[in-house]
Formats: sequence, C-alpha cells, structure tokens
Amino acid sequence: PHISWAPREARQRLMDIAVENLAQFLAGKPINVVNG
Repeated sequence: PHISWAPREARQRLMDIAVENLAQFLAGKPINVVNG
C-alpha cells in the first residue's frame, strides 16, 4: 500500500498546514479558497 504520508515529517507538515488554515480562517483571511 502507498503510505508516503506516514513519516513523522509528513504528518507534522499536514498538521502545520491545518493549523495555519484554521488560524487564517478565524482571522477572517482564509487561504486556499476555491470559488466556483
């Protein structure tokens, strides 16, 4: 099975991105917005 997301570094990066997305959303400045 494909598990390239499994290394600690990859999981940490996913969490960092999620936290930053949430922080920006709560600040009223969402990032990575898809319109359409």
